[in-house]
Amino acid sequence: MDIGDPLLTPHETARLLGVGVESVGRWRRAGLLASVQLPGGGYRYRTSVVEKILGTPGDPQVGE
Repeated sequence: MDIGDPLLTPHETARLLGVGVESVGRWRRAGLLASVQLPGGGYRYRTSVVEKILGTPGDPQVGE
């Protein structure tokens, strides 16, 4: 894992994207939002992926 790319919780991701946490989970299951599965079964989202969706710093690339 790249230590320069922090992982966000589903709640943090939802807050940044301005959607509900249920939408974040739905996007993950549909393959629209790349995630990292933790050993305990939870999920985290890379900051760089969320930044791409938001258009910062580059073009949106969902699911990379």
